[in-house]
This record gives sequence, structure tokens and C-alpha cells, in this order.
Amino acid sequence: MSCARLVAAFALLSSLSACKETIDTADFVKEWACEAELPGYLYSRVLQYAKGGTMDGLVSIQSTDGAPSVVMNFQVEGTWALSGTRLDETLSEQTLMRVTRGGENVPITSLGAGVVPQVEARLKDEPWSFEISEFSSESMQMKDIAGGHVLYCQPTT
Repeated sequence: MSCARLVAAFALLSSLSACKETIDTADFVKEWACEAELPGYLYSRVLQYAKGGTMDGLVSIQSTDGAPSVVMNFQVEGTWALSGTRLDETLSEQTLMRVTRGGENVPITSLGAGVVPQVEARLKDEPWSFEISEFSSESMQMKDIAGGHVLYCQPTT
């Protein structure tokens, strides 16, 4: 391969990687449905990212480490910030909406005193950071920086 072709190939690679260095906020602002398989559970969420750095939506956590499966559904609110390909989120509210065990509804009032506030406070005000490795109008892939888990996302509309 000639030097000219090597330089051209390097320039092309450089221009492609530059596209990944930043994500346009206007392209990011929408509702995203994301899933991740983690040890012992499945994590899914549908979050609406709004202009101005606010977000809200639903989060579901389902145990996968044995029968019967336990599912917890939360309504969440928070803030987000995008810098290059890094997404930072903080939940300001997390409300437990529903619990099921083996497909059967478990009344939240039956969980015992203190359980619901403890569960709701677990992730509140704790920052989450993700590195977005793939982004297009049709999909997004991001990695939880602290835990290393990968979330696969698609816009809902």
C-alpha cells in the first residue's frame, strides 16, 4: 500500500472516530427503551429525556436467578447531562409502583414497614454514568462506567 493510500485511510479512520466523540443533544432528546441482562436479574427502562436536562419514566427490575420471578416496577424522575459520549444521570425520585412474584400481584402494603422507603431511597440522588459506544437515530448502546454493564436501547417512536 502506498504512503498516499495509508494517509487517506488514516484520515478516513480519524474522521469516523471524530463522529463518535460527541452526540448532538437534539438527536438524544427523545424517549428511549433500554435493557440489560445483569447477574441474577433483567433491568429495563423507558425514559423520556427532555430538553433542559430532565428525565422521567419507568424502570423494571426482574429477578432471573430462580423461580418464582420477582418483578419491581418504579416510576422515576431525575436529571441528565450529556458531554461528548458520556451520559450522567441522577434520580431525584423513585417510586415503587408494583411488585409481582411468580406473575401474581403483591400488595405493596404487605411488604412490611420500612421496606418501601428503603427500596425507594436505594438509588435516589446517586449519580450514574454511562459511556455511549454506539449511537444512531435507531439505536444506542451504552456501558455503565462503574459496573461495566451494557444497556441496549431503541427509541420508542
